[in-house]
Amino acid sequence: MKKLFVVALAALGMVACVNEDTLETPKSDVISFANAYIDNATRGAEDPSTTRETLDAFDVWAFMNTTAGTVFVGEDVEKNATTNAWDYANTQYWTPNNNYYFAALAPMNSNNWEVALASGLKAESGIGTVTFTNVDGSEDLIYAKDMVQTPDMSVLLAQGMPAVKLQFEHLLSKVKFTFKNGFATDNAYVEIKEVKMSAPYKANIDLALADYTAAWEVVENGTLEFGDVEKLASPVKQNAVSEAEAAKERLSIPADENYAYTVEFDIYLYMGTEQALKVHRVSTVSGVAFEMGHAYNLVATITPENLELAPIVFEVEKVNGWVEPTVDVTYGDYILANGVASVSDLEGLAAVAADINEGELPADVDIVLTDDLDLAAVQSRAIVANWTPIGTGKANPFTGTFDGNGYTIKNFEYTVTGDDEAWYVGLFGYAKDATIKNLVMENVNIYSEKAYFAEVGAVVGHLEG
Repeated sequence: MKKLFVVALAALGMVACVNEDTLETPKSDVISFANAYIDNATRGAEDPSTTRETLDAFDVWAFMNTTAGTVFVGEDVEKNATTNAWDYANTQYWTPNNNYYFAALAPMNSNNWEVALASGLKAESGIGTVTFTNVDGSEDLIYAKDMVQTPDMSVLLAQGMPAVKLQFEHLLSKVKFTFKNGFATDNAYVEIKEVKMSAPYKANIDLALADYTAAWEVVENGTLEFGDVEKLASPVKQNAVSEAEAAKERLSIPADENYAYTVEFDIYLYMGTEQALKVHRVSTVSGVAFEMGHAYNLVATITPENLELAPIVFEVEKVNGWVEPTVDVTYGDYILANGVASVSDLEGLAAVAADINEGELPADVDIVLTDDLDLAAVQSRAIVANWTPIGTGKANPFTGTFDGNGYTIKNFEYTVTGDDEAWYVGLFGYAKDATIKNLVMENVNIYSEKAYFAEVGAVVGHLEG
């Protein structure tokens, strides 16, 4: 199976609590139990393991010298809430010059474990075989054993016997999950839900073996549920949670390195507050021996790479140029579009002439005739009032292009009196380096009273260049 995320395993060693309580000396003839010791694992979110503080009852088996010398068989021992002493109902007594072998299991009278006592063995070997069913990983299983040797009767009566001191060990392993957000962008959030791991569900352990620390024999497999992980921010996000544990720790029956644990969970990726991705991931943890009494932290970092995401990259394809739209602007009686003045009637021609002569249009403007012009209706000094030929003189010549488009201007009459200032007379008065083309002039009659220096032409009075 493809491994889709990195799982780092850290074994956290067990540290035994130090009992500093003062123990009262019990009566010499009664077997009693002192405050129990228990190894404590590192605890996390919801810790299901038993501690010295939470242990309040256990079951005891005891034999004198051999398994035939029965003292206790699954005796219930419970802590007195008032005195904190450990009480039991079937009172037993010490006898001189004997070896007493004790074994204890907790939690007391659990439905999840059962004991098959060893037979034909020395009592010092242990209790026998325990079958444990790990229903949901929320119940611990702890075990203790001890041996007490009694003195002869005179010493026993004179000095008495101390309480039996039981030091419990965890027979299970403890597992938790820690997840980290590995996205290096401050708007990426990761949420992990429904973390599960396959694990041994039912197994046997022979506590009569001299070394039972790796003695679990798996009978049946099941699934442990660890719950959800809070939404994790990117590690570059300041003052935000970027790694956290799953909601629950779970206890697991230990297995050797040949056992394969299948881990699965759902990953939710958010960009800001918007959910961007949901994926289900499955991974296998193998080659790791889970040992009893050890707590394991399985760490997974969620990165763009193990989500198989492609990074966003940029490439500049081009920068579009400016768009120069055609804009038609009406100036009086003509239209100016993209630097070309279109003239379709007498008023438009007069307006173009006036705007060029007065500097409203540039002298090099392009003029296009779009219809025939008949000037018969205006037999006067001007086509319209105050009309002046286009280009009034050397200081203000027409330098553009006039395209008649093959149209005709006919019946053009113009009179210059002696007191007029017009020295250059025609459709154009003064033109320089200009182009006048495709124009037909028909029936033109220009009269000038200026005898000297006046320049007259049907199309242009003076043409330079």
